[in-house]
Amino acid sequence: MELGVGVGSGQIEDYPGADQSQFHYLILPAARYRGEYFRADEQDGYRAEILKDPHYELNLSFGGSFPANSEKNRARAGMPNLDWTAEIGPRFNYYFIRDEDQRLRVGLPLRAVFATNFQYLKNIGAVLAPEIEHQRTRVLCDICTLSSSLTINYIAQETARFFYEVEPTFETADRSRYTARGGYLGSDLTEMIAIDWTETVLYLGLTFSNRSGSANHDSPLYKRDQNWNFFAALSWYFAESVQRERAEIHGQ
Repeated sequence: MELGVGVGSGQIEDYPGADQSQFHYLILPAARYRGEYFRADEQDGYRAEILKDPHYELNLSFGGSFPANSEKNRARAGMPNLDWTAEIGPRFNYYFIRDEDQRLRVGLPLRAVFATNFQYLKNIGAVLAPEIEHQRTRVLCDICTLSSSLTINYIAQETARFFYEVEPTFETADRSRYTARGGYLGSDLTEMIAIDWTETVLYLGLTFSNRSGSANHDSPLYKRDQNWNFFAALSWYFAESVQRERAEIHGQ
């Protein structure tokens, strides 16, 4: 097991379909661990592997979003702020290719969504996010790994209400009342490169989001079909356990 610290930052849209974005940053603990059931590494982040085979696996997946200050967003002016969201749930992966040089997989994550301001935790529905990912090592340099992924997002009505609902209290001349609907949210195309110097790993990436056809396209809070998000992160590992975990062998 290796322990460290991770620092990340990025220019992220305020919420799906927003026409404004903000700069965010995070400082979090970082870990590499390759246990029998729980694993953490650069390939798939933090996960619990429930069922595993050379071609398929069932694990836990995670997600979330940054908060949004309504005072800094024209469309939400006068409305409550959007809190942090956290997502957790099972994900089924099927691998078409899985070797030392590359991986090609499809995944089917279904995650419960929670909103929090760290004083309360509230369930606000769920997200279904089918995805396809291709990852290739030694691209551009011997210590570089390039990941490309396409994700299609569907959200429950309660989740849609969190982002797009306008209650009568918050109606204005430019913002009519709106009842949000569950359904298609949009698709995300992400390109990320990881440069691994063993003790230090640098991540650089961008995401193109296309919300055309969104179930809540008519919401007065929905402002833009397409957005770009940029992010960078750095992990530094400074402590290592005496007993190293068993390395993963593809095909086991």
